[in-house]
Amino acid sequence: MSVSMNHHESISVGARRMMLQPQRSAVVLLAVGLLVVCGCEDHRVSPTSPPAAPTTGASQSPSTAINRTYSAGGTSEAPGVSVLVSADRSEITTADRLRLTLSLTTRDGTAVDWLPPKDRLGDFQIAESSQQKGVPVKGLTTTVYAFLLEPFLDGTKAIPSLKFSYREGAAATRQILTTEPIAIEVRSMLATETEPTELAPIKPPLHLPSPSSAGRWVVTGMAGLLAIGYPLAFVMARRASRRHTQSLDPVDVVKHRLADLRSRIDLQGPDDGQMSKSIAGELAASLREYLSALVHEDVRGLLTHELADRVRKRTAASSSTEEALQVLGALDQQRFSSSPLSPQSLIYNVEAMERFVATTSAHFSKEVAT
Repeated sequence: MSVSMNHHESISVGARRMMLQPQRSAVVLLAVGLLVVCGCEDHRVSPTSPPAAPTTGASQSPSTAINRTYSAGGTSEAPGVSVLVSADRSEITTADRLRLTLSLTTRDGTAVDWLPPKDRLGDFQIAESSQQKGVPVKGLTTTVYAFLLEPFLDGTKAIPSLKFSYREGAAATRQILTTEPIAIEVRSMLATETEPTELAPIKPPLHLPSPSSAGRWVVTGMAGLLAIGYPLAFVMARRASRRHTQSLDPVDVVKHRLADLRSRIDLQGPDDGQMSKSIAGELAASLREYLSALVHEDVRGLLTHELADRVRKRTAASSSTEEALQVLGALDQQRFSSSPLSPQSLIYNVEAMERFVATTSAHFSKEVAT
């Protein structure tokens, strides 16, 4: 089974966690400073006020989990491929996260091509994602994809239908397994709040302590630490995130993108001109990004002939390089052409780029060795 997993998900999640570290440190330092100030000065304790009357809120109805199974190929007793789509709840609030799990099970001899989404899934933002491939048991292999989804706005939102391209045997034609959309009700946090039935009693004035000279020095010191430590931690987190992003292997990135585009070409209809132009633009962008990594210079914004001159000067001459540059020129011309490329032409361009990547991938292996 060939399943592609995009590496950018781990980058966005890891970078987000590193960016939150300086904020957490700043909150901890500020809390410690306030505790020290309060301990440096005796103060009068305000009289105990009676407990506030409890307020009533809107009742929360239990939300039901959603489990749907789809299968195709093989026989009714032993399908070639099956997908179990599970959502832990059918109703959430705008502050909640929805857990979506896809369990993809394939039988030996069945190949499935599916690229998990990176940033968004329908009306939801992907906050976290993971993938776990199980051990084959009795000719069946299960891969579990887990997603944590965050809603944008309240209302009836949908997890879109998903398409899995599969083939039973090397000589079989490619088939499509399609799931159905899942409706999720997203409630606003404001809509669940109601006015209290009784007003809480008014509390007496609170006698705030006046900080002593020692307390003032502590506050001044803590403010200085925050002023110096927060920007420093922010810069260090950004540098660590940048180093992690740059550590990605450009060969793996372009291979995953080419595999995804090949799957989309297989799904494309013969007269889908808009889809053809979109795929051609993504092919050109992927090739320009790979060439930038190859020559150690950002050449994505150069004209086609300028980029070709730069690549020829900085790489060894080869037929695969010239073929890739010709493909890039043809793809760039598609932006101004009224007739889109056929699926056969797109497949040829993908294969030419794969040959070029296979020829030049040793360049990056030498860089890692040195």
